[in-house]
Amino acid sequence: MSERSQPMTRQAVNYIVRLAGEKAKLGRVWPNMLRHSCGYNFVDKGTDLRTMQDYLGHRDSKHTAHYTRVPGHRFERLWK
Repeated sequence: MSERSQPMTRQAVNYIVRLAGEKAKLGRVWPNMLRHSCGYNFVDKGTDLRTMQDYLGHRDSKHTAHYTRVPGHRFERLWK
């Protein structure tokens, strides 16, 4: 909610996230980067697909399944 007790606009959220990224010295950051970070973190923690889908707000589970592709660095853990 905005300071005027109204729903925040997409542009306002983008602006806040961008400022927070700059303040944290992360460079240019946008809201979808946060969604992707959450998705990959859920996969690393073993969260089930349906829970991830609900949390990320995906209507179609194939959008959520994108996060379950195995990145190469995860294979390294198999041999340690």
